[in-house]
Amino acid sequence: MTRKEFENILPTIRTQTFNIGYRFFGNRDDAEEVAQESLLRLWQYCQQLDSEQDIKLLATKVAKRVSIDIYRQYHKIETTELDNTSPPTADNSYAPDSKIITDDTQTIIDNSINQLQNREKQLIKLTQEDIDTTEIARQTNLPVRSVRSMIAMAKNKIKKNILKQQS
Repeated sequence: MTRKEFENILPTIRTQTFNIGYRFFGNRDDAEEVAQESLLRLWQYCQQLDSEQDIKLLATKVAKRVSIDIYRQYHKIETTELDNTSPPTADNSYAPDSKIITDDTQTIIDNSINQLQNREKQLIKLTQEDIDTTEIARQTNLPVRSVRSMIAMAKNKIKKNILKQQS
């Protein structure tokens, strides 16, 4: 896409990115910021794109990501590592039964996973290894949408099985 083509489509893209920002934040100032930042980012890639449709699709994705980036910038979200957490007792030492509870919970999860079909087990194990859905799709020769859908259904089955076992 040439500079002239980009300038011709600019009003449409600006309106599109502004609307996404406005729906996300609900105010004009932040929506303006989303539109401006999105247009700057799009300008960097416009020469690599072939058609007007490509730039419109990319504009939507960029505006959503910019909205999230701005939100994170305004609202520093504090996170906590969950690796070595356990409910402390009154003297701040770890509860002696926490290991038993953890083991029981893991057993319930493992039983729920074992009740899945083989393909679902395979997908869940790949997600547990922190492999993204695109790579899982490549490894399993499935479309990305199918992988996402199958993972979501498998997780729902696991959740239902866990709830059954806990009641």
